[in-house]
Amino acid sequence: MDKIIIRADKKYRNRMLRYLFLGIAVGGLIAFAFMPSLLEFAGRTGDRPQMIMHVLFGGLMVLFLTLFPLGLYLMAVGKLTLTYGRFPPPGIRVIRDTVLIQGRDALQRGRIIIFSSFMLMGLGLWGIVKVYRLALAMLV
Repeated sequence: MDKIIIRADKKYRNRMLRYLFLGIAVGGLIAFAFMPSLLEFAGRTGDRPQMIMHVLFGGLMVLFLTLFPLGLYLMAVGKLTLTYGRFPPPGIRVIRDTVLIQGRDALQRGRIIIFSSFMLMGLGLWGIVKVYRLALAMLV
């Protein structure tokens, strides 16, 4: 049986790489720009460490919260894979040449993707609960 190759969308790949590098650059600039403000905030609240803990715990909760959109995207890809019986499903652009997987192997891959999405969202929820409980224990 001949393998069907789904060709990479070079424009899409380049755009995704630009978004990745732009995100890294913007994140670095934001961190660099807010570092003096954060240090000043820490200096002003030196006698009130609970305020700093609120900010740190809030930041950790936001980090765990970012796992949910990724989990939802993976769930959508897994459902499309199960619906069409092929991976990658139609309409999904690829960033490198990909062998089309069909039939039983594709269905198994779709189930694994859906399971992974639930695990990812569960990890996000677990992390939020753990940070919240840690915050309650430390800030009382």
